[in-house]
Amino acid sequence: MSWESTETKRPCPCGKGTFTIVDRSDDWGRFESHWKMDCPECRNRYSLYTYGYYRSGLYEESHRWVDKEKFDEAQKLQEESRRTQKVAVELSVERQLPVLMKLFDRKSKKAIWEALSKRIKPFKSLGTFYQHTKGKEKYEYLRELFYFSNLPALLLAADADDGAIKDLIEKSEQLESKAKRLLNE
Repeated sequence: MSWESTETKRPCPCGKGTFTIVDRSDDWGRFESHWKMDCPECRNRYSLYTYGYYRSGLYEESHRWVDKEKFDEAQKLQEESRRTQKVAVELSVERQLPVLMKLFDRKSKKAIWEALSKRIKPFKSLGTFYQHTKGKEKYEYLRELFYFSNLPALLLAADADDGAIKDLIEKSEQLESKAKRLLNE
């Protein structure tokens, strides 16, 4: 299957030049879009911001030109947020995984799935949970649930009120919010 390409030139942010968009698609429904700044003035002043979102249940990607200084600052904030998230996950594993292990001591996989699925919905069905946990020790499959977006629910599941972890979650969310504001100005 071959790719078909279309090239479009659009006015750049300063209005003195252009940027080029090359859209490619194939018979399999795959689609790519590549943006290139043609204007030398804008090339020094702007960075391409690419972001994804869901529309009508389908993932889409969009692009826009953002002031380089704001883009670089947003990148730094997002990197700091990722580091904060990593610390939050590590601290949660250290403090909350033992609590969950104790809570689920001598519980069946079904009882564990029922308790967890009320809060974090790790698996859509009990069968999927069984399939995912087959051949794994309890510690192993509980440890796999510790990723950043699950932390608030895992704190609830462990009935924990850990201020340090909550502070890290809040800090990460604030950093992400600042970065988004910079990228959308």
